[in-house]
Amino acid sequence: MTFIEWDNALADLAIELDEAAEAMGIDMSEIEKWKEKNEVPQKAIDWLNKSNDDQP
Repeated sequence: MTFIEWDNALADLAIELDEAAEAMGIDMSEIEKWKEKNEVPQKAIDWLNKSNDDQP
């Protein structure tokens, strides 16, 4: 998954990047690195999928 796809999925869930960082227990600088590489680690994809499952 690219960073753009991940970011768009967060937007669909109304989750801001800083909220995602806090929920995953990471610093925003780590997310900025993902953005620069346009790559998202599996842990972030797994977190997104869990967040998506929690939606009604």
